[in-house]
Amino acid sequence: MWKESPALVLRRGPYVIAAGLESVDGEKPLTLKGRFIPLFDASQTVVHEYAVGPGVRGLLVDLDRYAKDYVGVVAAACRVTNETVTDESAAFDAIGQAGTNAVVSVLLPRAPKGVTVNGEALASEAFDHKDGVLRLRFPNRADTIRVAVSR
Repeated sequence: MWKESPALVLRRGPYVIAAGLESVDGEKPLTLKGRFIPLFDASQTVVHEYAVGPGVRGLLVDLDRYAKDYVGVVAAACRVTNETVTDESAAFDAIGQAGTNAVVSVLLPRAPKGVTVNGEALASEAFDHKDGVLRLRFPNRADTIRVAVSR
């Protein structure tokens, strides 16, 4: 369906690509509503509104495109492999550029019971659960790190 707009918005699966165009006659920016993770934001904060005005570019993960009971990694500032999800846990391997920080967003309907990185408990200030998303923060390493989330 075609609708004229001051923005170009494309959807592909759970991803949204948005670009603001020049406004005509003071048009208001297009505002996307829902639960999104802007991938150009290093903190991977969940936003409920994303304004696409002139010059704005965005690559978003639309969390509302996932099933309500989906559990899994939806965004990461590292390479994630070997993801496994059971009724009791979710786990994955992470690898990244040493000396940088990893941020991993896991869609998780309820707060976790615990999080470990290479078998050691992750400090409570290194993760948060809000809007159904668990955000984990830990130092990247050039070798494999095993992350496990108890549900």
